Amino acid sequence: MRNALIIGSRGAIGKALVQNLRSSYRVSELSRDNCDYTEQDLAAHASRLTELGVFDLVICCIGVLHSDYLSPEKRIAQFDPEKMLEYYRVNTVLPGLCLKTFTPL
Repeated sequence: MRNALIIGSRGAIGKALVQNLRSSYRVSELSRDNCDYTEQDLAAHASRLTELGVFDLVICCIGVLHSDYLSPEKRIAQFDPEKMLEYYRVNTVLPGLCLKTFTPL
């Protein structure tokens, strides 16, 4: 059976992908429940996943639009540099780090 890795498997998109792929792939899941998305933790997961062989599909669905402490600005007066840095970290840096870590699989 082919291998798939879904990163961000607990979000709405990730859950739907896991459900749809299970019939055709052996799906491995990565989420905030089992990974803190630090470079070290991602590397540890990648090391364990190599035991499964080559991955035919790796999909990263992590990202945030709103949370308990983040919400999209509706006016320029709401612009907050700290919140913007957090958006950038979660929506750009973390997926890039996942790409760097899991592409060798």
